[in-house]
Parts: sequence; structure tokens; C-alpha cells
Amino acid sequence: MNSYNEIKKNIELLRKSLQKIGDKLLKQSPINYNIFCASMDIIEDSMLGIENYIEHGLGKDFGEKYLKLYGLMQAVIIQQDAIKEIYKIFEINYKYKNNSKDIRHLRNKIAGHPVDYNRGEFVTFLSRAEITDKTLGVFSYNKSENKDEIDEINYYSLLQNYLDEANDCLEELIEIVNGCSYN
Repeated sequence: MNSYNEIKKNIELLRKSLQKIGDKLLKQSPINYNIFCASMDIIEDSMLGIENYIEHGLGKDFGEKYLKLYGLMQAVIIQQDAIKEIYKIFEINYKYKNNSKDIRHLRNKIAGHPVDYNRGEFVTFLSRAEITDKTLGVFSYNKSENKDEIDEINYYSLLQNYLDEANDCLEELIEIVNGCSYN
């Protein structure tokens, strides 16, 4: 994943940009300063979990696979939310883009609200036998159509697309922070 190394570089650049404006931001808005610091920590820490998945996959034991899969999905969600919080500091209304929405949708479907997904319209579960390092077998009952649906989802591809989008956001945030009035 090319974007992974770029993200690590851009996380460091955004951290340095924060350091440049830190004192002024702290004086003007202690809460925004602390939100920025906490968000940076969350972005970096969640990247460690994502990195572990990229380098080692889900493992071999089913318990480990579930823990790492659910952890990966949660790491992406909290990273997205931290990025969104940094945009809010600079009064920019960030909206999740398609790739972010796709992976959020998958997380909510399989690990967030699988029994009561989409206000009770779907009940979902994973096929243990179809969990690989890149794909999932997801079974869903569609209440409105009264039928079962089976999907193979390439979550590795969704993650890759998300990381490209996250990297774009980090690059944009670096420009915003470096050009803000706190400098």
C-alpha cells in the first residue's frame, strides 16, 4: 500500500504544523488545542493498528481473526472521526467521502449493529469459514424483501481506498494549518 507510507509521512508533517501554531492556538482556544493534540494521537495510534493488519494480516486463530478484524474496522472509524475533528477546529465542515462512507458502512454492518442494522431492516453475520486477510463472507437477512443475501466483500480494497482518501485529507489539513491565522 503506497498510501500507507505517505500517510505516516503526512501524520508527522501535520504534527510539525501543530507544533508551529501550538502556543497561539493554546492561548486562543485551549479546548481546540487539546482536541487537535488528542486527534493527532488518535490518528497516529489507530495507524499502528492498521499497520499491524497490513503487515501481519488477521492471523490464523478464529478468535484472533475476529478481534483483529473488529479492531481494524474500529481503528478506521476513530481515525476518520479524529480527522473530522481537526477540520472542525478550522471551521471547515468535513463530510465523509465515498471511500470513508463505504468502510464506515461495512464496520456498522458487521461490527457495529449487526443484529439491528439499518433500523432493523437487516440482520447480518460473518461466515467464519470465509474470513481471509482480504475478503469476508457476509450473510444478511433483508426484512423488506424477506430474503437472505450473501456478499463477498473485499475489505482490503476498501481499506486501501480509504487510506488514499485519508492521505488526501492529511495533505489538505497540512495546507490549512500552515496557512491559518495562528502562524
